[in-house]
Amino acid sequence: MSARPSMVPRCYGPSGVSLDGSAVWRSFASMQDWIDKAPSWVRRGDVCIDSRGEQMRRGADFATAKYPVFIARPTP
Repeated sequence: MSARPSMVPRCYGPSGVSLDGSAVWRSFASMQDWIDKAPSWVRRGDVCIDSRGEQMRRGADFATAKYPVFIARPTP
C-alpha cells in the first residue's frame, strides 16, 4: 500500500510560510495579477481556490473568480 500525498496545504499562519521559511502558498489579487504571475507561480498538481471556495480548473474560471485566488500546494 503506497502513501498518497495529502491535499492539505502546508501553511503555518497567515503569512503562508512554512517552518523552513519557504513560501507554501501565494495568492492572486486580481485577474491581471493571475495573467502576469501564473506561468511562474502555478505548478502541476497545485490547486487554485477562490474566495468563495470554488476550485479554478481552467483559465476561463479565473474570469469569474472572486479574488483573491489562493494557490494550495499538496504536501509531498
